Amino acid sequence: MPTQEQLQAHYQRINPHGGITARCKMWLPPLLEGRVVLDVGCRRGRGVYQIADRTGKSGRAVGVDWRPSFIEDARAHAAENLDRSGLGPECMSFAVGYPEDLAAAGVEDGSVDVVVVNSVLELCFDPAAALAQICRVLKSGGELYHATFLADSPVDPAWRSEAVRQCNPLGVALTEGEMHDLCRKAGFGAVRQLGFEPVEPAEQVDSLAGQTFDPGLRRFSQGVVRAFKVGAPAVADASQTARYLGVSADAEDPFALSDEESFPVGEPVPVSAETAAILANTRYASVFVLGEQVSSR
Repeated sequence: MPTQEQLQAHYQRINPHGGITARCKMWLPPLLEGRVVLDVGCRRGRGVYQIADRTGKSGRAVGVDWRPSFIEDARAHAAENLDRSGLGPECMSFAVGYPEDLAAAGVEDGSVDVVVVNSVLELCFDPAAALAQICRVLKSGGELYHATFLADSPVDPAWRSEAVRQCNPLGVALTEGEMHDLCRKAGFGAVRQLGFEPVEPAEQVDSLAGQTFDPGLRRFSQGVVRAFKVGAPAVADASQTARYLGVSADAEDPFALSDEESFPVGEPVPVSAETAAILANTRYASVFVLGEQVSSR
């Protein structure tokens, strides 16, 4: 794990108001009621307030950020947001901490159902260590829901440091292979992508305007990387069906697990053994029925 001195030096040099992280869309997964949800890199807490609306009276929303002034602002407005939602103070909390050391922020092993991250991981001092911490605090069957950018080629190391300083996740975007590899090495048994769409050239140029690094010829897409803390399926090549019940309060029809996996309500859909493991061992088990094995792959 990085030292506190390394982490402090790294995060102090990041422009707290720069880049495009503050403009990124807040992506939230379904089925959060009654869950413990952690927002890593929560800034001033607006995302946590949205999460608390979904976790409700029986759940809890937790925000962690390395900037003490941001956490002070988040706490200052927490009460009015709790009152608006009719929630008690036990339903929301904030702490100062680094993504690579969530234990220092009081987040215990296996205490969280879902971790939400919004364009932060690539800006970390050590993204691999941050992902390992996230996997540590998740319960078995927990999910990382990471809104991020992906690039079509690796970042030039010459530009990464400046892109981080300017707090611009486009400049440090990983490739799909790099992201999936980091997630699996951190301990996540399954990784999926949802909602990825190309970043338009005009938007890309606007996002990088005035920056002192050159993004080169890289092209970007934006969406959500979902990583699940589940074990490998017992039979890797087995295939069976999954039927989506659609009975949750925020039910989607169809339900999209990833850009390649969609489930209309009530229809049996063939799924791989890994997808079956996700649906059977996460909070989605309450809205899916798995059928018999139908083929081999």
